[in-house]
Formats: sequence, C-alpha cells, structure tokens
Amino acid sequence: KYQVFSWLEYIVTVPNPIFLVTTYKENGRPNANLHSWGFPVGDRDHYSFLLAIMEGTHTFQNILRTGEFCVNYPSFQHYPACSETIFKNGAENDEITEAGFTLETARLVGAPRISECFFNLECRLEWDRPIAAGSIWQVIVATVVLSTGLILVERLV
Repeated sequence: KYQVFSWLEYIVTVPNPIFLVTTYKENGRPNANLHSWGFPVGDRDHYSFLLAIMEGTHTFQNILRTGEFCVNYPSFQHYPACSETIFKNGAENDEITEAGFTLETARLVGAPRISECFFNLECRLEWDRPIAAGSIWQVIVATVVLSTGLILVERLV
C-alpha cells in the first residue's frame, strides 16, 4: 500500500478542500480528476495554483499537452458526483456529464469547467518538475488567468 502513497500520509492528516481538475483528453472528451493536493498562492498582481499530481494520470498528460486546465471547487452536496468521476474514468467517455455534472466552456482557457461548482479557477501551465529524482509525483505551477464564483469574477492576468 505504500507504492503510491507515503506511510506519512496515513499518520498525519491535514484537512484539505477537495476540487476537480478538468482538462480535455487527446480525443476532445472532458476529463475530471478528483483531487485535494493543491492550493492557490500569490499576491495582488499574480496568482498561481500549485498542484501535486502523479505523472501517469490522464490529467497530468493532458495538462502537459495543452498547457491549460480548470480547478473546480464543489460544495458538499455534490460529493456523490465527485466520487463518480473516479469510476467514470475511461479514455472514450465524458467524465463530467457521466458523473452527473453540467459541462460548461471556460472563458479564457481551452479546458472544461463544471457549472455546479461554486468557485472555478482557469489556469495556464507555467512549469512542472518531479518532486524528487525518480519520483512518480510531479509539481505543477500554473498562472490563474480567471477566477469565477458566486460573488467574484476577476480577470487576474
């Protein structure tokens, strides 16, 4: 069980919000990745999103290919649909609508957004690198170019 996750993750728990990273697959179908290892960071003039992700995932490959993705924050009522994205994870399917969400087009990036989410970040890849030599984990840093939510709509870059 420690092939993918460190033993440390079983003894140290820090609550993190869940979010869905959305991209388009190579065939143009929407991809959704249920995630919690990431966060926005920045200052007044520049916001980034830092994401830790395994290099073998569809999402990582999609981000490298297109350079764009969205981060979608769901409310607790959408947890069942979030979980469904884990099981609707095929190469040919639309993981967003098949999980029960509504697909919407992002405004500034070529990635899908999830309509039901109360907060969305549209992101462009800045850089990626392995966490350590030989690691299957990668760190991605992306510029947040647009954030949308119930109250906030702000173009950041």
